Amino acid sequence: MWRDVARQQAGVLTRAQAVAAGLSQDAIRANVRAGRWRRIYRGIYATFSGPLPRRSQLWAAALKAGDGALLSHETAAELVGLTDEPGRTVHVTVPADRSDVRIPGVVVHRSRRAAVKGHPTRTPPQTRVEETVLDLAQSARHLNDALGWITRAIGARLTTSDRLMASLRGRQRCVGGDRCTRPLPTPATGVTHCWSCSICAKSSVRMGCPGATVRCDAIAPAATTM
Repeated sequence: MWRDVARQQAGVLTRAQAVAAGLSQDAIRANVRAGRWRRIYRGIYATFSGPLPRRSQLWAAALKAGDGALLSHETAAELVGLTDEPGRTVHVTVPADRSDVRIPGVVVHRSRRAAVKGHPTRTPPQTRVEETVLDLAQSARHLNDALGWITRAIGARLTTSDRLMASLRGRQRCVGGDRCTRPLPTPATGVTHCWSCSICAKSSVRMGCPGATVRCDAIAPAATTM
């Protein structure tokens, strides 16, 4: 039944899902004309009237983006409680070969790793916490902003530095393939360096070791999300 599918998706349904559940195109159009349904995007419907709740809005964006799409960046951070307020813009990540995805009011990121970035159980479809944090750190303009995402995620016990480093190594975007030894970023030293080092730094900074050094892969921020 289409109602069962819609219930699992915060009341949102695609045209293809509705047809697969037994509704005709005429029945879909009749529901829209009668005001029982409303069109959110072309081929994406809210199966109820009235204001569109945030969760329904996010489901609509993910469904419109198509197979393999994941809510990501600030939007994924919102879903796990890393941000206090909903973002003005919805972010989705799609496979790198999906150049056709254009959605009004939605920022579309493309990734060669989209197939492995998704959380296995959380809905709407979204990136895993580690991937979310790394995406946000990679797109941050300043080191302090990148470190802020990492600190909040670990402080909230949503992930660990070990898990973040494992995901970081999976991206395999090292500069020159070399290892680097960098000072830890601390308020006392004001050191700046590659943002990925701040993941390693988190535990030592919390323990008050401003003079320590850490070995980690230097990761270059990229225009295309990994």
